[in-house]
Amino acid sequence: MCNIYLATILVTLVYIGDSSAAPNVKLSLYYESLCPHTKAFVTTQLVPTVQKLESILTVDLLVPYGHANYTKVTKPDGTFDLEFTCQHGVQECIGNEIHCATKQGLDWAAIDECATGPLGRGLHLQAGEVYNKVTPKGFTVPHIVIDGKWTAEINDKAEKDLVALVCDTYTGTKPDACKK
Repeated sequence: MCNIYLATILVTLVYIGDSSAAPNVKLSLYYESLCPHTKAFVTTQLVPTVQKLESILTVDLLVPYGHANYTKVTKPDGTFDLEFTCQHGVQECIGNEIHCATKQGLDWAAIDECATGPLGRGLHLQAGEVYNKVTPKGFTVPHIVIDGKWTAEINDKAEKDLVALVCDTYTGTKPDACKK
């Protein structure tokens, strides 16, 4: 009986703790696989920030598409395929499709087959549909969304000092990495 009472108290305390905890800051990144600005953001801002602030930051969406376009090509048998053009050339289209395939948890042989086949093109199309719904015309790459919100100011802050932006956005008790 005492154990049931104690378990109830512990569960209640855990529930209270969880319900009062601030939600993690959510970051969504819309990018191009060969974009130099994206590479700079990922290597100098995103990776170090995730390493420092993994307790308060969730990277919830990575969408490789950018300024790509596609054309639906009808085949003689009535089926269709997709042809993509990417801002930084054919290699970027392949890179985008590889990024899409890696999100599927495939091994390299499967990734290569996916990236060069219809599945990769289909995933690239899906990325483009998501990208085009979220990003305004004339947007920048990388396109960085924090907690579902994008502004030019948020994007600029994220590219310059993502740690500060995440720390300023987080509404809970700041971790030590936020204290300069």
